[in-house]
Amino acid sequence: MATKKFSTFEYASQTGKGHPDAAGIHKYDTFETPFGMVFVVVVNHGTGAQQAAYCTMAIERIKYYMEHDTEENRDTVARNALIYTSGFLYQMGLKDPANKPAAMSCLCVLFSEGKICYSSAGDADVLLFTGKRMYMLNYEGSDGPEQKTQPSGFLGQQALLTPETSTECVEPVNGDMLVLAAGDVRKCLHTKDVRRILQDSMPLQTKVARIMRHSSTGVTKTGSVLIVVSFHSMKNKTRLLGSALTLSQKFVKHESGGNASSGEQKKGERRQKGRLPLWKQIAAALAFIVVVFLFYDLFIYDPHPPIRLPEVEREAEQEVAVDEAAEVAEEAPVAPPPLPADHSYTVRAGDTWSRIYTLYGVCSWFIINHPPNTGRFGSGGSLIAGQRLQIPVMYSAKPDLNPEYFREFTTDKVGAGCQNAGPELLKAFREKTGR
Repeated sequence: MATKKFSTFEYASQTGKGHPDAAGIHKYDTFETPFGMVFVVVVNHGTGAQQAAYCTMAIERIKYYMEHDTEENRDTVARNALIYTSGFLYQMGLKDPANKPAAMSCLCVLFSEGKICYSSAGDADVLLFTGKRMYMLNYEGSDGPEQKTQPSGFLGQQALLTPETSTECVEPVNGDMLVLAAGDVRKCLHTKDVRRILQDSMPLQTKVARIMRHSSTGVTKTGSVLIVVSFHSMKNKTRLLGSALTLSQKFVKHESGGNASSGEQKKGERRQKGRLPLWKQIAAALAFIVVVFLFYDLFIYDPHPPIRLPEVEREAEQEVAVDEAAEVAEEAPVAPPPLPADHSYTVRAGDTWSRIYTLYGVCSWFIINHPPNTGRFGSGGSLIAGQRLQIPVMYSAKPDLNPEYFREFTTDKVGAGCQNAGPELLKAFREKTGR
């Protein structure tokens, strides 16, 4: 198993051996080129050391072409590499007809600047897993080399190959996975078990190993090769699949071309049977319209809408309402704001009238002449330590203690030294406030 991690992707790969007597040689390689990262899968459907050497030769020719090609179009470089390699192998077969290359499947994928371009020949698949769905990107592949009806589509069988090539590059996003497969493992990639494995948070190499084990639970015949590429830190904000078809669409296409297996044909027939005839679709649409109309008629439509009164009458009603409100306002007497309650204060040793004024903003004259404080002062109105006084904060100049009447006792009214505090100021305050 091979694993490697890059700045925007990581990949893991593994090959599986087939039955000793079965034909099929599976090889793969990954390498960097001036165009970007390249993944190559090659399957030789023959046997023997010479055919294995042709697999190695095919990978080397693809690598050589992509390292030395000077064209600027990245979309077609994978296709041209397969055409060049097929022609090279074909010429090798002409030189030695007794030992020419067997039919070969090949898949070449280029990942460059956040885009995936691919080209394939024969039976090798490239799929994109988006976390929920598996998309088949090259939809011309079959379920095995024995199902291929056109040998000319294999690598090295003709001078000029026409490989299947992506018409538009695929742009994956973070979390997407690219799956390259050949051999028996291709038969299980569309199953729920494989999707659950790819959705799991296990390391990528563990996912590849479990998929390979899952593909070998039956009778393994031809062997397998699997490469899974996981993308991260991608700049693509939107996924672009190009002309890719889903796995189910692949089956429908094969049915129309006559190349699908019997199991796939049965699936397609079940889908066709599940579709309603046209007259039933029309009847269902008419029934839906009737239900909507009945719902509107019963619950939404109002046959007796409210009557709108003339504007003149509404204005008259408003004037009457305003007049009535004014009369009620005139009849209701306005109560004066309440006076704040007295604050209790116990005289301490060393207290002065200045300190008490600082605390309450009440001149000493109002405190001495406050009825509850009668007989609690010394000669000349001096303070006596321990006496409990009632401070009439209704004469205070502090807004927090006397919010309604503090303006009547500011320094401009009582004087800077409270020299204006006396009966006249108290009488004027009571006449003004009605107290």
